[in-house]
Amino acid sequence: MLKVVLLCFLICSVVISQRCIERSFQKVLVRSYYNKSASMTDHEVYGCIAPFSLRNYDEHSFLGIKVTEQSIPNLKKGIVSGFKGAFSITMEDNQINTIEMEAFFNLPGVRTISLLSNNIQWLETEAFSNLPSLLYINLEKNRIATLPQRAFHNLYELERLVLNSNKLKLFKQEC
Repeated sequence: MLKVVLLCFLICSVVISQRCIERSFQKVLVRSYYNKSASMTDHEVYGCIAPFSLRNYDEHSFLGIKVTEQSIPNLKKGIVSGFKGAFSITMEDNQINTIEMEAFFNLPGVRTISLLSNNIQWLETEAFSNLPSLLYINLEKNRIATLPQRAFHNLYELERLVLNSNKLKLFKQEC
């Protein structure tokens, strides 16, 4: 009896850990990159992007994900979450309008995030926060007019933030 309860607990834990915090999209095509002879794999992904959504995910050779020319209007909390190790996120030309708080969640090793050429108009407070290894953010060619306080909170390693070709009038240092 104890073995059955323990087995049920383990199965339920795996299923719960394999759910999105919030669903950001119905279905998108995600390309994952690995350092094994520069291999790439395409995946149809539903709801969010996490290790459980990528076939044959290997955290030791994982280099990053690329999502381009898809329809993702809002990056909700946890759209990308749960990856370990150093990697990059590229989400370009996806018609993104809004980045919600903690869209990029539980990603201690993410090094770069590129959101080039979307329609981003709004970043919520702490849209990019608590990403301890993040070095580079590219928000070029969007429609950002203002940046909320703490949009880039606790990014101690950030070296470059690209905001060219937006509608910014004033950039407050507290961001």
